[in-house]
Amino acid sequence: ARPLPELPTPRVVERADDSADIARRARIAPEDGTVAFNADRFVFERGDNGESTLSLIGAVRVMFQDADGKSALSLRAENALIFLGDVDMSAIAGNRAKSLDVRGVYLEDNVIATDGDYTLRSPRIYYDLKQNKAVVLNAVFYAWDVKKKVPLYVRADRLRQESNKSWSAQGAVLTTSEFAEPHIAIASDQITFRQQDRADGTTANIFRATNTAIQIGGTSVMIAPVLGGEGQDIPLRRVDIGFNSGNGPDIRTRWDVFALLGREPLDGVDLTGNIDFRGDHGFALGLNLDYTRPEMFGYMDSYVVLNDHGTDDLPDDRRVEHDGDIRGYVNAFHRQFLRDNWELSLQVGYVSDPTFLEEFFKGQAETEKPYETSIYLKKQVDETAFTFLAMYDVNNFTPQTTLLQAPGYSVDKSPEIAWRQLGTALLGNRLTYFGDTRASYMRPRIGRDSPADRGFSNAQSLINFGMADASVDFDDALRAGGFPTDHRLRFDSRHEIQAPLKLSIFNITPFVSGRLTAYDEGFEDFSGEDEEVRFFGTVGTRIHTEFSRTFDDVHWPMFDVHRLRHIIEPQLDLSYAGSTINPEDVPVYDADVEALHEGYTVRLGLRNTLQTQRGGEGRWRSVDWLTLDTDVILRGDDADVERPLPRYFSYRPEFSIGGDHFYTRLLWAMSDSLAVVAEMTYGFEDDEVAQWRIGASYQQSPHLRWHADFAEIEAVDSRLFGWGFSYQLSTLYILDFRHVMDFEDGDARTIELMLTRQMSRWRLAMVFDYDEIDDEYTVGIVILPDGVRSSRLDNAWRGFGR
Repeated sequence: ARPLPELPTPRVVERADDSADIARRARIAPEDGTVAFNADRFVFERGDNGESTLSLIGAVRVMFQDADGKSALSLRAENALIFLGDVDMSAIAGNRAKSLDVRGVYLEDNVIATDGDYTLRSPRIYYDLKQNKAVVLNAVFYAWDVKKKVPLYVRADRLRQESNKSWSAQGAVLTTSEFAEPHIAIASDQITFRQQDRADGTTANIFRATNTAIQIGGTSVMIAPVLGGEGQDIPLRRVDIGFNSGNGPDIRTRWDVFALLGREPLDGVDLTGNIDFRGDHGFALGLNLDYTRPEMFGYMDSYVVLNDHGTDDLPDDRRVEHDGDIRGYVNAFHRQFLRDNWELSLQVGYVSDPTFLEEFFKGQAETEKPYETSIYLKKQVDETAFTFLAMYDVNNFTPQTTLLQAPGYSVDKSPEIAWRQLGTALLGNRLTYFGDTRASYMRPRIGRDSPADRGFSNAQSLINFGMADASVDFDDALRAGGFPTDHRLRFDSRHEIQAPLKLSIFNITPFVSGRLTAYDEGFEDFSGEDEEVRFFGTVGTRIHTEFSRTFDDVHWPMFDVHRLRHIIEPQLDLSYAGSTINPEDVPVYDADVEALHEGYTVRLGLRNTLQTQRGGEGRWRSVDWLTLDTDVILRGDDADVERPLPRYFSYRPEFSIGGDHFYTRLLWAMSDSLAVVAEMTYGFEDDEVAQWRIGASYQQSPHLRWHADFAEIEAVDSRLFGWGFSYQLSTLYILDFRHVMDFEDGDARTIELMLTRQMSRWRLAMVFDYDEIDDEYTVGIVILPDGVRSSRLDNAWRGFGR
């Protein structure tokens, strides 16, 4: 190791100067400035002990200014006494004195002190300026957090100011409420707090309290030996209190862990904990972490139900009983940016049982990225990337409902190494090259649970999974069908060349791709296919052009239209894909490798866009008033034409599913307050509408907004109509309502009603939720303080308060 260089002498001087500067900036009032004062009446007395006093009576104003003449501390009161040194009347001529001559100030009756960052109110305050301290009785401290837009109040029997940025208080209450009896507060025997500059230039109020109690409406709901953190971050982040018809009372609370531990929060780190009672499910605990730090970011979510004796009430009238089970989940992700363009991603995903997420975190079950335990390394320089992936599923079932529906299993990679070229220009940008080559050692991980474990009956199992016996494990069912469950080695290499060119008014992009996929053995048991090598190729072209015309004389006030510009964009896609092995004869390990389809595809597309201007004179802006997409997709007989919901993917035609069909989508901003969205897919193979939906949103007034939508999916016999509104009854109350009808079953799938009351620095929501199909209802209240950092899990919580 190289020896450290000796510090030069000037560095020592600089440090001394820095220490002196810190001490100077910590003073309550400057020593090297002036004091200006005013009052209705003055009384000056020269003492025999070398001290003089100046009495100020009536409408007292005292202002300390630094050497630059800037205001440092402003004091107001009815009466005051200024303690001076050995000075005479000439020292206070012009109602001014030197700061060095002022030893102390005592103020009484309606005292207000402020330096611009904080304000103190009290009947009496004494400043000992030589000791740089102050004593405040029956104090009210106030500061405003500019970043969070939330105030901080500290009410104390006795408050000591120890510098211009630090205080300690006895018999204190800390809150964000301006009311004398706050709705939510921290009561403490001893609170110390200080103001600290953030990196963005705003000021944070950091506190530490001992022998504390969290109070709601003056009633203590929790006692803690110590609390700490930022003053505006009340440790209680959220309270949900309700009753569920299936499992009884439901009480959920979320807490700031840093505050509960009495620690200051780390910059960019949010750590919260859950302490819940879930009715028949029993008590539950959770820990959630979100962080963004230099060169890294990530999250960790966890939840455990300690002793579950409840019943999981699941969709489709499914019920799963529990008898003292310990249940929970952990989902964690971390990304680290390393040197030389490397980045590392780590992920852990564990769930205790198949229905845990559906019962407690419905959003995680339906929309979250599939859980996995993996290590991922990537190095990317410009358009070239090298990746390494090792992935293992620690669960013996499929936690997410979306993954259970298709393909129904996960895949381990141990490991997968890949090289990717993401659009490289060749021959002077005449050609563009895409490459993707990977080697994988993999195996499917099929759930060892059964449909019955998820509450499915035999009839439901047959409809959803094609399994007549709901007690048979998914793993056994697929094995019986010859689905391979052993490790396989796969090499896959895909290469594509695009040649974009301009021909008159047409943009033409011919493309050709070739793919080699090789396995270490064939799939005789699965499909009778003993070939181990598959060649797959596509060839095609995309053609696009655009026409436009402007109509300056169009003016339709009813639709808020001033001038029109009509843009017409015809599009034509032609492609053909071929394979040496029927794609249906190969099990799907990765959708972008095995789930490919052969045959020709023709897409005739047309986009019509009507643009207008809105805003008025001097503030015109262009908006898309109406956009209409129409596509006709024709596919060859050797393509996959049996899918009930066809879809087309322009960027990779071989990913497309279904047969010949027509697709259209409408986006219509009829006005700044009314918008309509609609889409439809019509399948020519079955001569029926595969799916269609329409929705509208209307801002009737600044206080009332309506919305409605209808969706029909023929393949699953789903016909849902939903409508609702949000109405601001007053400045304090907001009413939200939503009603969803299931036309197929003729019942109200859900009725949701929420009344929100804006309190002083927090919100109270009263919620009612009823599902007629499952005959389940929930009632409750939600308490949410303003200014607290919100968790990304809020929308994943099941039930009321979503």
